[in-house]
Amino acid sequence: MNLKCPNCRLKFDATGPVDGGSFDAVCPRCNHHFCVETPGIEQNPPATQANPQSEQETQQAQLPPAEQAEQLSPQPAKQEPQQPADSEYAVTYVVKKNSNNTAITVALAIAAVLLIAAIGWFWYQSELKRQEQETILAELRQKAIQDSIRHAQIADSLRQVRKEEERLDRIRQGYIQVLQEKAQIDEYGEYFLYDITQDGTPELWVRAGTCNADTETYVYSVNNDEVYLAYEASWGTYYRGSDYIIIANGHMGYGWWNKVTYDENQFSETEVFTEDISNDSIADYKTPPEPLITTHPLNDYNAINTTIVMK
Repeated sequence: MNLKCPNCRLKFDATGPVDGGSFDAVCPRCNHHFCVETPGIEQNPPATQANPQSEQETQQAQLPPAEQAEQLSPQPAKQEPQQPADSEYAVTYVVKKNSNNTAITVALAIAAVLLIAAIGWFWYQSELKRQEQETILAELRQKAIQDSIRHAQIADSLRQVRKEEERLDRIRQGYIQVLQEKAQIDEYGEYFLYDITQDGTPELWVRAGTCNADTETYVYSVNNDEVYLAYEASWGTYYRGSDYIIIANGHMGYGWWNKVTYDENQFSETEVFTEDISNDSIADYKTPPEPLITTHPLNDYNAINTTIVMK
């Protein structure tokens, strides 16, 4: 019996029951089970065998001429559609499966590359940010160290300034106290400042006395921030040298100049010029070529407060 699978459309031969009825058929290709109904075989007495060719000719003679010509023309043989073999289905399935697997693999590879690239990009950005933060922190630390050093230097400088100002203030107060004491002796006394020791602190030169006989030039200096009497010189008119003082004086037509110097931690006074103009009634005493020193009253402390200051 010729059967056709309803699932894969394969035609195949199968043997059914002789007496008719239904039976279960199995497709040899797809193993599809389906039910087939078969008619039973009729037991008829043998009949006279007709001549099929004569019957066919008789039927053709009864047809119209047009249909007779159509039946007599050769008819192309009907070709049943060929079902692909099992191997063709298998090859097609494998190719499609391999194509799907390749596409999935490529997609997964692209996804993995993109994921790695994204992770690398985020890591790179994080590393850049970390390095930038470390650079900023290093700069801040360096700036803090520099600021700390600068503040310490400023604080030390301020301490030194205060210390020096306190020292100078003690010197000023000591010089003023000397002037106040000398003013009680000679209200017409005078003073000036000159640094003959070249130590940065000018000495206090005071002219004072009760009369010409006991008038002296008292030179006060500083040691360990304490004011003391360093030297007593003659008095007269004072002239400033580069590192010395000229004291010019005259009496009864006789004139002289004394030079006060400081060398090897000692003061000394030497007569450097004399003259006698007693016989010349109109002659004047000569004056030294050095600049004249301006003196100040003993009760005027302005020169002390403006000279003994921070440089």
